[in-house]
Amino acid sequence: MIEQPNLAKSLFPLVAAIGISCGVTVALLTVFSYLSKPIGLDLGLSQTETAVALTLHLGMLIVALPAAGLLADRFGARPIIMVSSLLFGTCLVAISLVDTKAGLYAAFAMAGLVGGGASPITYARVIVHRFTRRRGLALGVALAGTGLGGIFLPMILQPVVIAQGWRSAVLLLALFVAAAGVLGGMLASEDHNKSADALGHGHLLREAASTRVFWQMTFAFALLGLALAAVTAHLTALWEGLGLDPKQVPQFQAIVGSATIAGRLIGGAAMDRWPAHWIGSIAAAIGAAGMLILASGASSPMGIALVGTAFGLCSGAESDVVSYLSSHYFGLKNFARIYATQGSFFMIGLALGPIAGAQALDNLSTATMLLLVATLLVLSAIILLFLGKPPPVEFAPEGIPR
Repeated sequence: MIEQPNLAKSLFPLVAAIGISCGVTVALLTVFSYLSKPIGLDLGLSQTETAVALTLHLGMLIVALPAAGLLADRFGARPIIMVSSLLFGTCLVAISLVDTKAGLYAAFAMAGLVGGGASPITYARVIVHRFTRRRGLALGVALAGTGLGGIFLPMILQPVVIAQGWRSAVLLLALFVAAAGVLGGMLASEDHNKSADALGHGHLLREAASTRVFWQMTFAFALLGLALAAVTAHLTALWEGLGLDPKQVPQFQAIVGSATIAGRLIGGAAMDRWPAHWIGSIAAAIGAAGMLILASGASSPMGIALVGTAFGLCSGAESDVVSYLSSHYFGLKNFARIYATQGSFFMIGLALGPIAGAQALDNLSTATMLLLVATLLVLSAIILLFLGKPPPVEFAPEGIPR
């Protein structure tokens, strides 16, 4: 496939970053901490009852992401991105209008169910079809949208929550979601019938799932998601357990967000030059080192900055790696559904992480033990990435795997 330079192609990774920053895996998750208290006060819910809404939202993504991948492979990414973004935005409008707990739960769950197409899955599909020589960098730019959303959405929406209430903030978020999805969809033409079918290269999902490397990758990134979520969901409790000042947590989160963007860009560019599983393993090792530094009780501004940078580089590079390796090992024809299936396992890790972290803090003797357990999970992921790594998949001209 010869890469033809054009403006739309060059701009798409940036547009994809905007779409992902307002997508289903970022939008509500990023701003929920600013919405949960006023929602609870307005609807008369406890903190736990309000949090159930987000759990339902994330749980629906386990189903929605593979479904969106299948639809994108069949019909192309453009209609899936646009329709899903508009439906996701409509659900956000519904959230802003609810006045009961049941309504809140239903709207959050439906937002996750219909929003799967407004996710990195569909945007990454366009990129792997459009880019070959600089695919890693293009993926890194696009997936930096998760970090952008984490930085800018709270900056924009938190003042709205304070000045006009949570309902106005959710309505504004719905506008961002719809606008970003329409813009992304307009530039997402990938000529899927020509690119995917003319190339004809790639495993079916069931063929990919029958390989060892598929499950090595899947469980490696699920373990990483579990470890990172277990720690980041309980930062305030960790800080207190380690004898650190909880006022440092917002500063730490800002450092993590900035480093996540850097990790995506650096990791993406690095994969264009060196084996992607090396980059993933190095990034995971950096994250493990950050956990050990935090466990040692590093409390200086330099130490906190170092740990935040390590966390961000790890979480940033890893998402680049899984999408890159999926296209490398299993081809492009069914990339979205394969990548989405792996992404659903990553979401399971993210969903279980906060619960696992809470259980660890309740049952282990110190906060340090949680960090040590999380470090072991990350090290296990590194082993999976390297253990018995097979050679890249080759395809015959007619598209049949050799």
